[in-house]
Amino acid sequence: MKPQEFWNSTYREINIYIQTHLIKITDNLKREINLQEAVTNKLIRADSMSKKPKIVPIRDSYKDLFKEEEQRIMSPKEIKRRMREVMIQEKN
Repeated sequence: MKPQEFWNSTYREINIYIQTHLIKITDNLKREINLQEAVTNKLIRADSMSKKPKIVPIRDSYKDLFKEEEQRIMSPKEIKRRMREVMIQEKN
């Protein structure tokens, strides 16, 4: 969002922009954590010094960040219902 657009926007538009931007940042952080965890796990397993390496998941350090992801598992019916609600809200 450009500064001109920001000052000419309504409160609702700014709120939506900020929330989507926050979601984008959170998703990027989650993706980076997953990538780093995969790389470190491979490096630990590749180490020939120990036969049974102890792998501590990085996700355990960020439980609050991944907590809602575990709770978000929805059935196909729930997904359809929510998508219909979004479509109805966009029409109004």
